[in-house]
Amino acid sequence: MRITEIYISIQGETQYAGLPCTLVRTTGCDLRCGYCDSAFAFHGGTDMSLDQITAEVARLGAPLVLLTGGEPMRDFTARIHAGASDFLAARGMRRIDHELPFWSIEDPGRRILLVAHAGTNSVFMCHLLGLQPTPWEWDRFVFGHASVSRLEALPVRDGFTFSLTALSSLEHIARDDRTR
Repeated sequence: MRITEIYISIQGETQYAGLPCTLVRTTGCDLRCGYCDSAFAFHGGTDMSLDQITAEVARLGAPLVLLTGGEPMRDFTARIHAGASDFLAARGMRRIDHELPFWSIEDPGRRILLVAHAGTNSVFMCHLLGLQPTPWEWDRFVFGHASVSRLEALPVRDGFTFSLTALSSLEHIARDDRTR
């Protein structure tokens, strides 16, 4: 993996704000977002093995690690889409070859629970809803910590499509315990 820098800092976001954090900044993002604060990482960097990266992270010793740098992780969405197809196929759900997101579902009443990081959940939802990928698919759906989203299979012609019926519901969490 091509790495621009690995350094220790103070986490500035999330519930971990204020804690020491090791940042591992990858090299090569090609998005050029208007809000980017690390254009210096577009080029250059050093090729490092996973063993080298983890050794440096261990040497720095912070309790948190943040991998940042954007699009070098682009294949994340491709891996989630492929994994989603395999996961669903093992449960009797297969995408029908059609321009619209139609599915063959062996047991339409079956419920499937996916517990994952918000980014993984967002990519998975895009997969089911047939949405085209964006560079960071989870920007489409904003999730609160421990939130619940729900998709429902609806019959359409000879198959099914999915409808988003709840997005990032926090009703199961006491208001004082919510993070947003």
